[in-house]
Amino acid sequence: MASVNKFCVICKSAKGKFNVFTDATLTKCKEILDIRKAKKLKFADVILPTIVTDFHCYHLQCYKSFTALMSKYRESTTSTSQPSPCTLPIPETSESVSEPPSESTTSESVAQPSALTVDPSFTEQ
Repeated sequence: MASVNKFCVICKSAKGKFNVFTDATLTKCKEILDIRKAKKLKFADVILPTIVTDFHCYHLQCYKSFTALMSKYRESTTSTSQPSPCTLPIPETSESVSEPPSESTTSESVAQPSALTVDPSFTEQ
């Protein structure tokens, strides 16, 4: 069986030092390619392999150029994904107050809360 020569799927060159795709790099490239096709950006015509092979490769510089997207294009994909934890509503908590620790469980190494005092000369501006 004849062997297939390695080539860069981005620039199509069969020369240079190649890196073989991993599942992670191929998945990332597929996500980037979807954005590039939707926005009609450079490299939108790249054809990626469906699975990791020994001959579908990339040059490091080609990979960097291909995966480099302006933030305005990256944001378009995050708006349709799950909301970040910062935007989720805060769940209601119970109103119960926990009991203070008994004297037998406190030790010198545990700091006790101090009384809060207010400076009477302080005025809010």
